[in-house]
Amino acid sequence: MVVVDNDPVMRAGTATVLGRAEGVELVAAVDHDTAMGWRAEWGGVDVVVVDASDARRRGDQFPGVAIVRSIRSLEAPVTVVVLTGQYLHPGLRRRMWEAGADFFYP
Repeated sequence: MVVVDNDPVMRAGTATVLGRAEGVELVAAVDHDTAMGWRAEWGGVDVVVVDASDARRRGDQFPGVAIVRSIRSLEAPVTVVVLTGQYLHPGLRRRMWEAGADFFYP
């Protein structure tokens, strides 16, 4: 499993909780920019938990969408789970669905 989140506290917390779950091997916990640079690295990942938004980012405040698109463009068999505080944002839900996210949770 890989955790992708730009907030270092949330990334560390999510990684700690999920990494302690029985049967889960945490491969990495990275920020959005690092995840966007990945190509071959996704080949060894079964599940990615992506935070959809980053309110501090200029321009598109939903960098998680680009990450999901990038993963899907590789046709890697990765299950994509999106976590976001913007759960009720209708545009974000649609963008994630179009990008190919498997799950979308608050």
